[in-house]
Amino acid sequence: MTEPVVEPPPGNPRFPLFDSIRGIAVLMVVVVHGGYISGAAHGAWYGDLIARLEFCLPIFFLVSAFLLYRPFVAARVHGRRVPTARRFLRSRALRILPAYWLALTLLSIYPGLPQIWTDHSWAYYAFASVYDPHWAFGGILPAWSLCIEVTFYLGLPLFAFVMRNRGMRAEWIAVALLFAAGVAFNAIVHIADGDRVDTNLYLTLPAALHWLALGMALAVASVALERRSEPPRAVRWVEQKPSLAWGLAIVLFLVVSLGIGLNAESPHLGITVDSPESATLAQWLAEGLIYGLMAALLLLPAVFGDHLGGLPRAVLRNRLLGWIGMISYGIFLWHLPIMSWLANDLSSEPWGESRMLGITGVGLVLAVACAAASYYLVERPLLKLKRPSRRAAAAQSTATATSTTSASSAAWRKRGSP
Repeated sequence: MTEPVVEPPPGNPRFPLFDSIRGIAVLMVVVVHGGYISGAAHGAWYGDLIARLEFCLPIFFLVSAFLLYRPFVAARVHGRRVPTARRFLRSRALRILPAYWLALTLLSIYPGLPQIWTDHSWAYYAFASVYDPHWAFGGILPAWSLCIEVTFYLGLPLFAFVMRNRGMRAEWIAVALLFAAGVAFNAIVHIADGDRVDTNLYLTLPAALHWLALGMALAVASVALERRSEPPRAVRWVEQKPSLAWGLAIVLFLVVSLGIGLNAESPHLGITVDSPESATLAQWLAEGLIYGLMAALLLLPAVFGDHLGGLPRAVLRNRLLGWIGMISYGIFLWHLPIMSWLANDLSSEPWGESRMLGITGVGLVLAVACAAASYYLVERPLLKLKRPSRRAAAAQSTATATSTTSASSAAWRKRGSP
């Protein structure tokens, strides 16, 4: 039985390789934070490479946008019932709130979180902290991205409602406009805020619109191709040669790390709370666009031809990596306070010359333990509540089975299967 954390809405296909995509992304989160906490991002020869692993956050945004928007698009194209806003938001609340509130509360008690025991503690529980520049870097620091996710959840059903009677061409235009709006917002804020890269405006939804739009574009493309007997050449290229997609992502990673004049002092995603060195407008925009492109390239083999072979898909079929992806939300929540405690609050620090490896490795082990406990004791039992009743599931299954468009969709996904 499919784990409830990755169970798609009834009548929609599951993309199993996305589990490991999440696993890769959360491991990158841990490594990049380990690099900054240990000082390796600033002092080690590989520091610039560690700093650019921050493109893990766009990966999460693209994954979220793809998986959440695709059922809305597919329902309209195939004539099925569009997911209701109530069911969608209920599912998202069960996914996000219990684990987050649990981690926030326990970590506030020990080892402690910045700005929690104040008159604005409510803002961290309500995902509102990013809207005040003085509150934005309190609580569980990486949770600023959850504030963006929650805002996206609230807006997505409304966006889908606006697009309800429109065709695929309108979908592409709308997604392109969202992408352009995200790029424009980043440019305007960078100019207006005096080149500050630690402003809280970069921690709000408009700053991530271009990345979310890329994930939505992948969703539109995935549904559109279900109606075609033969995919375009570019998609066949991804299906048959997935290593080229990942190879290009590696090349772009080296370019953004070493080739456009950035360093570990100019993080794009608010990794540190210091006053980092500013990037120029051109560097800032180029970095964000390359991050989005790298994330998309990483996802392509999991979106198109996920049943086929190739090294990237062999990696993504690794069970341990998939399990890490399954509990990745908890790892994301717990790792940074644990690693900060390891680095700063122990009476005697045992790391010596292996500070980066020690803090990152031990922090990961402890975060995985906390995340696993959170998932199996709290998240999974509650996530089972998002499943529809047996009667509703049976009705949906019958409707899907009798739909000719769904049959052709299944045939396309099985095309070329050994």
